[in-house]
Amino acid sequence: MPKSDNHLRWFGEELRIWRQQAEMSQEQLAARIGYSSSQVGHVETARRAPDSTFVDHCDRVLQTGGALTRLWERTRAAAYPAWFRSWFEIEQEAYRLRSWQPLVVPGLLQTYEYAHALFSVESDKSAEEVERLTQARLERQDILSGGDAPIFTALIDEAALLRPVGSAAVMAGQLAALVEAAVRPRLTIQLIPFDTGAHAGLPGPFALATRRGDNGRDSVYSEGPFGGTVTDRDEDVAAANVRFDAIRAVALPAKASVDLLREMEKAWTQMARSGASPGAAVPRAGIASR
Repeated sequence: MPKSDNHLRWFGEELRIWRQQAEMSQEQLAARIGYSSSQVGHVETARRAPDSTFVDHCDRVLQTGGALTRLWERTRAAAYPAWFRSWFEIEQEAYRLRSWQPLVVPGLLQTYEYAHALFSVESDKSAEEVERLTQARLERQDILSGGDAPIFTALIDEAALLRPVGSAAVMAGQLAALVEAAVRPRLTIQLIPFDTGAHAGLPGPFALATRRGDNGRDSVYSEGPFGGTVTDRDEDVAAANVRFDAIRAVALPAKASVDLLREMEKAWTQMARSGASPGAAVPRAGIASR
C-alpha cells in the first residue's frame, strides 16, 4: 500500500473502533448515515477516502464528539500525492483563487466521471487508487461551498472542452456542471476561444492563491507531467500575475463564455444521444459562431 494510504488506514481503523464501541455492524452504520455498507467497508480498509458528509454523519451517529472530523482534517491531505499537499493546504486558506487550464477542466470544477476518466488512463494506478484519487478530488471541491467560499476565477482554453474525456456522455455532464458553476456568485469562468492563436497561456497550466491573514500574499502552483511545484517567491508571483492578466485579456467575457458553454453542452449531449464512439470529438462546426 502506498505511504499516503497509511493515513487513510489510520482513519479507517479509528472509524472501525468507534463503530464497534457503538456495537454497530457496517450494515447498521451504513443505514443510519445514508451510505452503502460497501462504502463503509471501503473506508475502514483504506480503499476509499470518505467525503466530509460521510465523516460528519459518522460523528453524529457514533456520538464521537467530533473526533472523526478532527482526525480527517489532519489526515485528508494524505489522499493527495506528496508534491500536491502543500497546495491543498494553501487552497484551504485562500480567499481568492485564480486558475489557468489549457488542457483539461480545472480540478475544482471536474465531475466524478470526468476526473475518474482522467485518472483511469494512468497505467501505474490500480482501480482502488483511481477511486481514491477521484474521491479526494471531489472532496477538495468543498471549499467552493458555503459562505466563506473563495472568489474563484477559472480561465479555460476552449480546446480543453472539445477533447473527449471518457465519452460524449461524460463531456455532456461535465459541460452541464460548468454551466451550473458559472452562475454562482463568487465564481467566474472565462473561455479562451480556440481560434485565438498563440497567446501567453500556451506554456502550461498554473494557479494563484491569495491567502487569508497573510497580508494578501500570493502563492503560485505550476503543473507538469510528473508533478507540480509551489512557490511564493516575489519574482515568480509577479510573473504569474502578469501572465494570468495577459491570458484573461484574450478571454471571452463571462456572459459570452457561459453562452458558449451552453452551446458546447448541447453539442456533446446530441453526440451522446446519437451513440457516438467514445473517442469522437465534438465538431466545432456544430457550435454556433460567436
